Amino acid sequence: KEKRTIDPSRFQRCELAEASDLTPAIEELRTLPQLPEVEAVAFPSGSRIIKEGDEADFFYVVIEGKVTVVKEGKEEAVLVAELGPGRSFGEIGLLKGVRRTASVIAKTDVQLLRVERVRFLTWAADTDLLADELGFMLKKKYVERSFSRAMPGLRPELLAQYASGFRFQAYKKGDVLIRQGDPSETFFVLASGCVEIHKEAFGETKLEAELSTGSFFGEMGILNRLPRNATVRAKTDVEVIALDRKDFLTILRESAKTREDVAVAVCERLLNQIKGTEKPPEL
Repeated sequence: KEKRTIDPSRFQRCELAEASDLTPAIEELRTLPQLPEVEAVAFPSGSRIIKEGDEADFFYVVIEGKVTVVKEGKEEAVLVAELGPGRSFGEIGLLKGVRRTASVIAKTDVQLLRVERVRFLTWAADTDLLADELGFMLKKKYVERSFSRAMPGLRPELLAQYASGFRFQAYKKGDVLIRQGDPSETFFVLASGCVEIHKEAFGETKLEAELSTGSFFGEMGILNRLPRNATVRAKTDVEVIALDRKDFLTILRESAKTREDVAVAVCERLLNQIKGTEKPPEL
């Protein structure tokens, strides 16, 4: 396919509306080159993500949290924009081949996706999408890829159908994702990092197991309609894909292979409990 010339004016920032407004863009993606690889990065509140005047190196998409775009004058910084989940930034310097024209600072703790310069330019040259449309698709692809690692039997079309219900959430080391005794309302896929599973009984808390990237948890409480019977705590900084109980049960009804995957995991966990091995308890 002949590459198109990049017109920077096409990438002026746009407001993302409902996903239905991006239908033409999504349809066009079916004929476009494969989405570039993305990297997930995190910045604490107050961090400078981009410094005005630096070389342009990455294109960014906000997954969680908020950032501010500021012009740093001699006397005081001027607020240009505030960007939340689904918004993107960093394309102007890449497309125009100039240094950063503004600084970007984390207003809250933020989770971002980023694509390095060469890959972004190569991909952007083959599309007619706006920068935020590119960002929307990169975020969607990242979430789907993380979920499919845990549920490889889930059909791509079904995964895409329910992707809008996936929530990308980040937790710091030591944070509690699930607390023993709470209602079972959410299913989790561990996109990155490691968690520990603790169970409290007879006044004592015992470490039952650890889960790493690609694992899922939270299904047992949902399936049994019982409260959580263990606590899940972040051993490292972690990122998870969360799915509400209703959508999780709908996916199970519509995907026989996913039901099988979950059933196997449930049986293994129950068997390990009977054997007394240190495997995840019912969550």
